[in-house]
Parts: sequence; C-alpha cells; structure tokens
Amino acid sequence: MKLAVVSDTHGKVDLIVNAIKAEAKVGKIIHLGDCTQDVRAIEEETDIEVISVRGNCDMLDVETPLERFFEIEGVRILAVHGHKYNVKYGHERIYYRALELGANIVLYGHSHVVSIERARGIYLINPGSPTLPRSSYGKSYIILEIDDGQINTEIRKL
Repeated sequence: MKLAVVSDTHGKVDLIVNAIKAEAKVGKIIHLGDCTQDVRAIEEETDIEVISVRGNCDMLDVETPLERFFEIEGVRILAVHGHKYNVKYGHERIYYRALELGANIVLYGHSHVVSIERARGIYLINPGSPTLPRSSYGKSYIILEIDDGQINTEIRKL
C-alpha cells in the first residue's frame, strides 16, 4: 500500500492536495496534526481516507486521538504529532514508546523538519511541513510504501 504522510499543514492544504492528487495509487493519507480541521478538506479534495492524530495546535479537538497504533500489511505503525515526546530535543522517548508497542515505524511531526532515520530496526519518519518548513530542504511530505512487509520511503519536495 502506498501512503502519503503529511504534518503541520496549519490551515493551508492546496499545495499538498495537488501533490497527492498527482501521485499514482495513494491508498491512504496520514496526517500527523496541526491542524486537524485540514483533514476534512484533504479527504474531500483527494477522495482518499485520512488517518489523523491531534497536534499541539489542535487542543480544542478532543475527538481526534493524540496517538494511533495500527497495522498495514503486517507492519506496525505508531502515529503521533510528537510534542508529547519532545521530538524537537531528541528521539529517545518516541523510540522507547515504539519499543513498548512493538512498532516497526514511528510517524511524527511537530518540528517541521523532514527526516527519515532508522534506529535499531525502527524507522523514525517526519514528513516536515508542506506549508511552514524549518529546514533548508523546504516544503515536503513523505511517500511510504509497504508491500508484503517491505518498507520503502521517499521524501517528496513541494
């Protein structure tokens, strides 16, 4: 399955919607918070199911969970915004949470810095931001492909 992973849209979805529409065969979109109200617009514009979590700017949204743990094609995924794990200051806490749950992949945002790392067999993936990037890489999102337990990731620059 091909997944588009996005975070920190902050009320501006046109660029990411157009990028996802241009992708071939995206099965699901994962939105990692900041702003959960964007989820509905992304879902309506792309006609693709969005799995979302709440970020630090979404505190009034009490219905969207802070964390989701799910499985796709045998791969266990932890999705969080990252603020509760202090991801701007390191990945230790989020890594140990992944170990607790038996996750193969952690998807997180919050820092607005795109990153793909692998720590002792666990992928730590941050799609950056399609609107307010905080790195020289610029506006971005991630394509995550899971095929029969195999994981492939690719950063997409906007």
